[in-house]
Amino acid sequence: MWTRKELKREGRKNLKKNYGAMVLAGVVLLVMAAEGPAGGDSLLTIYDAGAIQQVQEGINIRDGEATAYDGLRGESGDSRLTENMDEATKGAIASVLRGISRGTETIQHTVSTFDNFLLDHDILNGVVSVIAALVSLMYTIFIQNLLKVGGRRFFLENRLYHDTSIWRILYVYKERAVKNVAWIMFLRMVFLALWLFTIVGFFIKYYEYKMLFSILAENPNIGRKEAFDLTKAMTKGYKWKMFLLDLSFIGWVILSICTFQLLSVFFINPYCRATEAELYVKQRAMVKAEKLSYYELLHDEYLVFEPEERRVDIYPTLELPKEKEKTMKWDRHYCFINLVLLFFVICFIGWCWEVFYEFVNHGILVNRGTLHGPWLPIYGTGGVAILILLRKLGKKPPALFLVTMVLCGIIEYTTAWYLETFRHMKYWDYTGYFMNLNGYICLEGLLTFAIAGCFCVYIVAPNMDDIFNKIPLKVRYAMGGMLAAVFCVDVAYSHYYPNTGEGITSRVEDPAEGAGNSRTEDDMTAAVRLRQ
Repeated sequence: MWTRKELKREGRKNLKKNYGAMVLAGVVLLVMAAEGPAGGDSLLTIYDAGAIQQVQEGINIRDGEATAYDGLRGESGDSRLTENMDEATKGAIASVLRGISRGTETIQHTVSTFDNFLLDHDILNGVVSVIAALVSLMYTIFIQNLLKVGGRRFFLENRLYHDTSIWRILYVYKERAVKNVAWIMFLRMVFLALWLFTIVGFFIKYYEYKMLFSILAENPNIGRKEAFDLTKAMTKGYKWKMFLLDLSFIGWVILSICTFQLLSVFFINPYCRATEAELYVKQRAMVKAEKLSYYELLHDEYLVFEPEERRVDIYPTLELPKEKEKTMKWDRHYCFINLVLLFFVICFIGWCWEVFYEFVNHGILVNRGTLHGPWLPIYGTGGVAILILLRKLGKKPPALFLVTMVLCGIIEYTTAWYLETFRHMKYWDYTGYFMNLNGYICLEGLLTFAIAGCFCVYIVAPNMDDIFNKIPLKVRYAMGGMLAAVFCVDVAYSHYYPNTGEGITSRVEDPAEGAGNSRTEDDMTAAVRLRQ
């Protein structure tokens, strides 16, 4: 028998032993898997009886252009689930803070998309909407759910092995158990969505399925029936205590509001995950002691007992890290021409990402960016700056991550301020996103850039550098020269004929007419040309 005080004490103790990696794991789970303090689909955040009733009404009653999803919307079209948010209403972090269940929201959004498709006369828009919904569903199934399971694996290993790598979050992928884990987690998501239409049943099933994450983290190849039977056995008679354990964190969650949620990032999120790992170990021991159904499938004893022969700091079945070479693959000096080519590669990757993001989220294909060519210089500038200025931090990934956030924030803020102040154009606006500064930067964007920056330092840049070095030096200079020439022509042309339009620029205030007025992109563009 366990107590909340005991579990939380052990969770805090483990938090001290590998603090940096645990915080970073919490950030990755928050950004990539939308998993907050009490879990990505916490009972305290998933259930909204009023919203469910409106969904049911929306499905049964179709009035004119109303759809199955209209039950969730008010007269203005804004989601009722977000009407109580004072400021943060956009982005993944805001979704977590609003308490939206990512799994059930994805299913509801998919249903509504197909419903809209049947009523929409614009077939192209309907197809785009369906594709976007399917992409969202696939992301939930094959990335979000699997990262949540991998996160449990990281925190379970971290109990005993305090050099556990952050990369253990990718445990499911490394074990090649994607298909099995994705299927079981998808069934959990579907079952919860169905139980969401009841009251008592949903509360019971939510906690009955709660151990699935950790069961799959221990044995990702377990069968569907065995996994659900095990989680049922592990939670029988403990659901109320588990609810009270979740509820005991509510004070910390409220306190974190006073710190703009920074307390959640640097303490509450890893604290909750560490406590949850202790809970699983206790329930696992109970199942093993009583020899309940399929207890023998929980056979990874290294997760709960250290090897007797010697003490190790990493999970025993992993190969011990080899002695590091003096020069790692990423620890290199990039020659000038390779930096020029890397600039254009990163610019192009950034452009592809922006175009894809706009297409998926708004269903329109546009040429994103300040220029007319397929490149976004702000991405290239940030990438090259990281490679030049932050190379020495590569040996300390957490430090590189945090400093990259700061550097990218400075570059993005300065660029946005310049474009709006001197060019009177706004190419992005984070107003409504959690922790934004004047709409120029926001926490979610900086976290994304930090992840992308680390990916560039450790993977993209060194591999591209190896490819470039295989090309004769004269050819590289010729390539760089041609790209630079075309780029300069594009910069000059865009100075007089800015790249504007729907999905590219937004309405901006006219400084000459006062703060209360705004103009469309066409008016703004004409004014810019007159000034020049």
